[in-house]
Amino acid sequence: MAAHDTRNSSRKLTVAARTRSKSVIKSILFKDMTNPPNRPDFSEDNGIAAVDLIGFFKSYFAWIVGVALIAAALAYAVSLALPSQWLATGVIQLGQVGQLEDRSPIDTPARALARLQSQDFQNQILVKLGLPLELGASRDAFLLRNTLTGQSQPSSDLIMINARGYSPELAKKTVTEARDAIIASDAQLFAPYLDRTQKRLASLETEIQNAEHLLNSGASIATDNAAAARSGDAGQGVVSSLLGNMLQSDLRQQQVNTRKFLEDLQQQRLTALRQLDPVYAYNTRPVTEVTVSMSPVAPHRSVITAFGGVVGLVFGIVTGLFWHARRRRLRA
Repeated sequence: MAAHDTRNSSRKLTVAARTRSKSVIKSILFKDMTNPPNRPDFSEDNGIAAVDLIGFFKSYFAWIVGVALIAAALAYAVSLALPSQWLATGVIQLGQVGQLEDRSPIDTPARALARLQSQDFQNQILVKLGLPLELGASRDAFLLRNTLTGQSQPSSDLIMINARGYSPELAKKTVTEARDAIIASDAQLFAPYLDRTQKRLASLETEIQNAEHLLNSGASIATDNAAAARSGDAGQGVVSSLLGNMLQSDLRQQQVNTRKFLEDLQQQRLTALRQLDPVYAYNTRPVTEVTVSMSPVAPHRSVITAFGGVVGLVFGIVTGLFWHARRRRLRA
């Protein structure tokens, strides 16, 4: 009986040893699978990573929303402290010379746009507005230098001039002065062409009058010669007839040449008149009156407020996660 109990005891010990060895082997074999080196540890000790998000937002909802609202309110207050800006706009048409089939612009859109942004041109506008030229001396001057721009459409001679100001009056005056300065500058290029064409037209008018006078004189001489030939003596009829025919032939040829010359002069006069026609030749001119926006275009208070709200929302979530994780560690 004692031997039987001893055998049962040894058998139980053997089974227990085998079970323990299997557990050890399993723990060794499957250790890397349960806790691989590249996988984060999602145990209770890992604070923020193990947060119950639903419970977190339930606990910190008021905090997160409150911080976001406070940040949005502060951003809106800051936007109210910023000065309002108005936008003024004016459109001009660049001048041109020539005729419909052969027109050339006084100035190109690229040069006009570059002139608007040049420092010398902006200094000229600042002087007309009574603003200082020194950088940083006036916020109005700083805004003008940064917002006075132009836009052009492809295959178009229209230029849109834009500028901002801290008051509607200053914005409108800025665009008006810039527009007038471009028109005055282009007028200096248009005036010589206009003067040259007008002088050419006056010269053509004089030449046309001379040609018409010569044509009328030749016709009168031909009439007189014909009358003299008819009233000549009979003995001189042959000689007078020959001379009269020769003179009449020369006069006819002269009349033909004069008439062709006159037609050419008249065509040149027509061309000069077309070159002076306001439809084909004109200086740079305004197309629309300078207009100002009905309300300020900056600062964008809604955008600033929304940005402040987003920053406050992110800050509330981050601080909430931090305090939530810290409380979990303290409880542990």
